Amino acid sequence: MVKKKIIKKILIIGSSSVMAKDFIKSNHDLHKLILVGRKSQYKLEDFLKSNSKIKNDYSAILFFIGKFIKNYENLNSNIQTINFEFLKRCIYKNFTNYKKNKRPIKFIVITSLDSIFPNTNSLEYSVSKAASSHMILNFQKFHKETKINYFDIQPGAVKTTMLRKKTGNAMNTTEITKTIDYILSLDDQTSLFPIRLFPKKNSYSKY
Repeated sequence: MVKKKIIKKILIIGSSSVMAKDFIKSNHDLHKLILVGRKSQYKLEDFLKSNSKIKNDYSAILFFIGKFIKNYENLNSNIQTINFEFLKRCIYKNFTNYKKNKRPIKFIVITSLDSIFPNTNSLEYSVSKAASSHMILNFQKFHKETKINYFDIQPGAVKTTMLRKKTGNAMNTTEITKTIDYILSLDDQTSLFPIRLFPKKNSYSKY
């Protein structure tokens, strides 16, 4: 029996999300996937704690955590904590891990086009995603001399449970998986500006 060749060891944070599940389904035979999520062996705190049992030898992190609530102009829910603070903690934790074992790491985050375009259904979601995207750009500059490379995928409408009641155009989660696959295939010295994907028939306007 030929032993399966593992190309990369990838940490998937938010592994129970629909987009994460699509990536896992397409890549479980190609890469070694370490799942971190509410329904997985490892929870987020298992990764964040100082004595984490997750081995510090992964080559990529995929961050899928995100929450949307239709609360219009309100800014008093936990969306900011989930969409921004969790990402910040993971970036700091990964940098701590990197300093202990320096090697190329691709940190790929799924944010949203709502980080650029207003979403009147949830100001808080839009603000939290904008903060996340700007933080990623800053850390890319802060860590320019390291081997960590940050990538921000900003999709428009995607067919997930968040959009189960939405009518109109939406992309398949497979498009996100293909974008991640492309990023993983890039040389470690290659970076990208934020990647914006959206259904062709959708029109995005800042006003």
